[in-house]
Amino acid sequence: MKTTDSPLLRPKAILGLTTLASLLCTLLFCLTAEQGINRYLSRGFPWQPQEQRGRPQAPQNQEWMVAALVNNSDPQGIFSSASLRRMSQISGQVPAGGRAEGEEEFPVDEDFLGPETRTPQGDDLGSVQAAAFMAEVPDTPEAGQQLHQQGLKKPLLNSTLVAVDGKAMALRLPLRLPGRTAWIRRQLEEAPPAAEKDRDRLHFGGFTLAWESFFREMQWRPLLLAGCSTMAMLLAGLLFLPAPRCCWLPLVPALSAGMVMLPLLSISGFPAGSFSLLIPWLSGATALLYSLAALTTYQGAAGAGQELPARIALLRSALLPRLRPLSLALTAGFLVMLCSPLPEIRFFGGFSAVAVLAAWAASTLLLPPLLSILPPAWLAAPPLCSTLSPPSWLRLGWSPAPLLVRISALHRSFPKLVVAGHLLLLLLSLVGLSLLSINDNPLHRFSQDHSLRRDQAVINQHLAGPYQLRLELRGAAPAPGADEAGRWLERRFQTLLSADPWIRRTATADIREYLADAVTSTELSTALDRRWQRRIAELSLDQDLAIDLWSRALESLSQFLDHQQLFLRPELLAWIQELQDFVVKESSADKGLSVCEIVKSTHQALFEGDPGRYRLPETSAGVRQLLAAYGQSQPPDALGRYLNQEATRATIYWYLPSADKAQRRELIREATTFMTANHPPLSLELRWRGALHEHGLWQERLLGQMLLWTGAALLIGCTILALISRCWLCGLISAGLFLSSSLLCYGLLPLPGQGLSTLETTLLALILIMSSAGIWLFFAALRADAENHGHWQHPEQESRGQEQIFLLRFALLLGAGSVPLYFSSHPPLQRLGIMVSGLVAIFCLTFRAMMPIVLNWLGNTIFQPELSRIADKASPTADSPPQTPSKEEQEETTSVDQSDGEAAVSEGSESTEPADLLTESSQRPE
Repeated sequence: MKTTDSPLLRPKAILGLTTLASLLCTLLFCLTAEQGINRYLSRGFPWQPQEQRGRPQAPQNQEWMVAALVNNSDPQGIFSSASLRRMSQISGQVPAGGRAEGEEEFPVDEDFLGPETRTPQGDDLGSVQAAAFMAEVPDTPEAGQQLHQQGLKKPLLNSTLVAVDGKAMALRLPLRLPGRTAWIRRQLEEAPPAAEKDRDRLHFGGFTLAWESFFREMQWRPLLLAGCSTMAMLLAGLLFLPAPRCCWLPLVPALSAGMVMLPLLSISGFPAGSFSLLIPWLSGATALLYSLAALTTYQGAAGAGQELPARIALLRSALLPRLRPLSLALTAGFLVMLCSPLPEIRFFGGFSAVAVLAAWAASTLLLPPLLSILPPAWLAAPPLCSTLSPPSWLRLGWSPAPLLVRISALHRSFPKLVVAGHLLLLLLSLVGLSLLSINDNPLHRFSQDHSLRRDQAVINQHLAGPYQLRLELRGAAPAPGADEAGRWLERRFQTLLSADPWIRRTATADIREYLADAVTSTELSTALDRRWQRRIAELSLDQDLAIDLWSRALESLSQFLDHQQLFLRPELLAWIQELQDFVVKESSADKGLSVCEIVKSTHQALFEGDPGRYRLPETSAGVRQLLAAYGQSQPPDALGRYLNQEATRATIYWYLPSADKAQRRELIREATTFMTANHPPLSLELRWRGALHEHGLWQERLLGQMLLWTGAALLIGCTILALISRCWLCGLISAGLFLSSSLLCYGLLPLPGQGLSTLETTLLALILIMSSAGIWLFFAALRADAENHGHWQHPEQESRGQEQIFLLRFALLLGAGSVPLYFSSHPPLQRLGIMVSGLVAIFCLTFRAMMPIVLNWLGNTIFQPELSRIADKASPTADSPPQTPSKEEQEETTSVDQSDGEAAVSEGSESTEPADLLTESSQRPE
């Protein structure tokens, strides 16, 4: 049969179109990568509810970015005139350039915390902003030092915006829109003249900045690392693969499959974050596995002396069709993840299914035409390492080396010892799994010398930490609405104002008038208080009864507010202050802030800064008056970060020097300890808030869901393979290989000391593909032996380990491809490279160690249907006497036996190149 008789009439045209499509996909990725990452980041944090992502954040939900200006060279520090002038320029850049190009919203709220040079309106009532703190830039060193001492006296400024050592001053920017930290940083860095940048340096920090910076740095990194990995795999293939001039063959489908996935990810907007980084690698690794299986089959046919058309026909009619049900089973398994409640898991499952199909299509389309146009002499050369005479252990993937023979003999002689050693390793891996912790610190994604890590160290040296953890306190009973408050007042006025029906009707009319616009009870009470204060002012002094009745109405309104506005009660504020101080003292938090500091600072400012007046008032009415005075000179949202308008929710802010989970848990533990020993005056509901806490919970849920749905994918995939092969043991052994390799990989490799992140969990998909493909192709070859020759495996033939050759080659190439990850500047990628290298080694060793034992125990059961059919065909009937083989058949059988015997002891020659899963079965004697 000629190759031109096959459906591949124009192999060069197929290769040209496939190459063009791959290049177009790469170009499309380059054109859409920037827009894709911007769309992804503009959607907001993935741990936020879907309906809140990408929308301007409410004050209590906003995350912060810290920009600290540090001057270590000047004796006056940051309080020199030049440094303060530059700080003023940077501060003015935020409201001046706060609107990003093409945006309708401010990326930073106007009530950011920072110094300004405009003259404050009203008195300085403990302003959170530093407007009153620095009305103008001081011209003399004495004025700068005086300004420093003034800032240290304000609890809202001390170490939050003004460093105690006087070397730094900070802006704390509430981020209103997601995905804008890079733009904000660029605007602030470009604000001052270049000459002043050498003296005063800007340092940036914050959870959001670190999280967004990682994805911006990684948008081009996959393409660069893919190129480096390809070169490493080419070098490994050149040394160790047979036919060195064709070592690039298995990489062509891998690169094509990965390139197809890149534009799909960028167009979709990278919705899964860390998961999206591994999808092209997963597709390329799957195509590499398929290609190596096909090439091993092809080279085995060449070693058996088959002609080129027969090899192509064998490849297209035998191995490639076997990849189709395997790919469909894996695709069905990954599609199960679409039922997950998390969009990240749905994304990963859907794109993993597409990645497997792309790998299958690339291998099927590219390998036959490539093999048909290459000169046959190129595919007949021995590995380059055999000409260099390396140690035998370097060649154990390419020929039946004595080491493999000895290992196989050990398996046959001491199977129980091998199983016991494997179980011992599994027990050790369980110990390692118990030490695993979730790595949810975004700074751990950067190397120690990265600018973000250096900036965090500088900020922690001079100021309170850039990371926030918030505790939200609410009353256990729901706050009444405006309608409920209006009804309560009307019922009370029926008797309270009965002495004057006209005043009662007027008060009721006022209530109903304001109910039309008021939503909350606080809005209604505030409006009624202003109206009734004016009514009293309009009365003459001789109208004693009217004044008394309107005063009673105001008093009732005050009583209602005192009852409903829980966090204006002095005893509850005092408890909050004690909780805040206790946590700062007992944990690693640098500072804590709440409404208590605002109330006490305002109270002190009303008495001309008397230190003895820095305390809480004794009544709720006094607290209400202080907050009203504070709000007159502040932006509307300044108080809303600490206390809502109805005073039914209060928030405590703690500043942490690090985003480590240990510090976060320590703070929560100390707060719980205090609340257990000191119950609040009222029943409260507690809720921890902030990206630092919510990201940790999201990571735990995400990893749990990943494990759950990978298990579901394993169950579905193995079930489909078992149904196709009509053998439930096939699916069960595949699942056992997956679980064993996963336990060893995650329990023995360096994750227990580093922490587990979402990047490492994606390797579960690679383990699933490797285990399913290895078992499926291995059993398919043995099943072909059973159908053709009446036996599935002979111990002497099994000892050569020829069915695992393509897996060993895959382990070598994929391990070499992961080497460039070792040199990445991002520790997660470094760990990923170690994990991939260790994973393929563990998988191949597990497969090689356990499969002979499993087959010795269960082989006859697994292949019983095929053996039974052969036995039925071979049994003689009464009418047809048994036939003796002809002389030609006997001579052919003898020659095959001799060639097998020579292959068992010789290495490195073309005639002894081991056959693969399919072709080996055609060479074995019965």
